[in-house]
Amino acid sequence: MKVIEVSSKYKTLRTVLFFVAVGVAVTAITLGVLSIGHKDPGWQEISASADSQAPLYSSEYTFQYYAEGSSNQIKAVVRQVTDIYSRTLARAYKLTDPVNTYDGYVNLATINNSAGSDVELEQELFDILCSAYELTRKNEGYNMFAGPLYSEWYSILGSDNADNFDPLFNDYQAQRIKQLAEAVTDSSSCSFEIVDSARRIVRFSVSENLRNLLKELELNVPVLDLNVLREAYIMDTVRKGLVSQNFNAGQMYTKSGTAFSLVSKQSSAFVSVLPVSGNSFYYYAVEKDGVEYYRSPYFDTRTGDFHNYVLQTTVSGKDSEIVQVAYTACMIANCENAQQLRSISSDFVTDVITL
Repeated sequence: MKVIEVSSKYKTLRTVLFFVAVGVAVTAITLGVLSIGHKDPGWQEISASADSQAPLYSSEYTFQYYAEGSSNQIKAVVRQVTDIYSRTLARAYKLTDPVNTYDGYVNLATINNSAGSDVELEQELFDILCSAYELTRKNEGYNMFAGPLYSEWYSILGSDNADNFDPLFNDYQAQRIKQLAEAVTDSSSCSFEIVDSARRIVRFSVSENLRNLLKELELNVPVLDLNVLREAYIMDTVRKGLVSQNFNAGQMYTKSGTAFSLVSKQSSAFVSVLPVSGNSFYYYAVEKDGVEYYRSPYFDTRTGDFHNYVLQTTVSGKDSEIVQVAYTACMIANCENAQQLRSISSDFVTDVITL
């Protein structure tokens, strides 16, 4: 066997060069790691922290915050903002969940499960429900007691065979929707009482007639539900949480098109009955007698039907008016004709596309 001998000549030089090479590699790796974590001034993407109780609580939202200064200063701001954003978003999501209960929370699900009993609420949820109740009382097409009607429509909107279940072609489904719309619109079906405003105690009740109807239709679903305004109420809670801590340079938006900016002090709501990019799951169209009918989450709760006049609308206002802006957009989407559209009284900037 041939033995290869390595000369000991220049041993010291080779050793020095080896350590220089190692030093260069370590420096390069270190600089690479540092550059990955480096933050430049400008808009920072804020990712919500994980929550094992509600793993999808942030999935519909995007939040950015504008920060300036050194990289370390920006990182400090991002950490603080992430903490506030995550806590307020998770809290608002859990408080407004009509189906699931959470440890340490009295939320919409709690109220639904305690129908007929007094329930003491946290200030945030008390304010939200008082607001939603006032909008419901306007009887303009929004209804916080329409949970069963939304559940019925969502079962159709999310179906692979939506055409077969659409009320235009399915008399049985049409009757179900008609019954539910009449029931949730009837003022005697549900009540929301403020028992003690100082202690934020409320009582939500469901009539025996509505209970019997839900049993007959085999619907075990919540009645009290913020439905199409839930995102706006959640975002308003996040906005208030940020402002209360003097973080005034954020912007937040949803996949459905609701947004606010603390920088421009503006909010906007985009409502479309047509499928839009990234948000087409609960949308479809059917045709009957040469007429195309569009289906979406934006229907008139008074009838359970769509008017198919307004195709898209964008409403803009102050950031503090995000709920009212979203409500106005939904009401515009419910208009049947030009006369009704002109009758909507609003100080907001609106852009409407009709048939």
